[in-house]
Amino acid sequence: NSNVPKIARKLFKHNITRGRSLVAKAIIDAQNESPRFTPVYAALISIINSKFPQIGQLICKRVISSLRNAYMADENEECFAMTKLLAHLINQRVVIPQELVSVFAKLDNLLYEPSLNKHTQDMIQVLFTVRRDGFETYPSIQSDLDLIDTNDQYTHMLELLDLCDPEKHLRKTNTQFN
Repeated sequence: NSNVPKIARKLFKHNITRGRSLVAKAIIDAQNESPRFTPVYAALISIINSKFPQIGQLICKRVISSLRNAYMADENEECFAMTKLLAHLINQRVVIPQELVSVFAKLDNLLYEPSLNKHTQDMIQVLFTVRRDGFETYPSIQSDLDLIDTNDQYTHMLELLDLCDPEKHLRKTNTQFN
């Protein structure tokens, strides 16, 4: 049984809006160090996002920014970790899977290519069938990590190729509030 809700409740006892940069950094760093727990971190982000969408959006922006930077620097491990986290954020409905729509549109166009062999056409048709059935045979979220009711979710629309501001200015400490 997941202890993610308990962790979220403890987090919510603090002013995480004011410390949103620290929360985002801590979760992303922890996931980067332990990618096998990515589904758990994504579930935690989903809970945070349902109560504080601005924090969820900040985390998403930083994941996309880190992914882009890791890709450009050819840092394969971090690139894989950020890709995995982004995929789980899509599964948790924190980010809209815009890219998935684009991929299926391209596959649809490929179906009508005369040079495409029969086996490939059949595989593409299978993908469309799986998608039409809502990916039921491929559950994207473990049942014990599906913690947010659909009505309570807030989903962000961020494009992977768009430049998004990771809000680095939030990382500076404000000595006035010490």
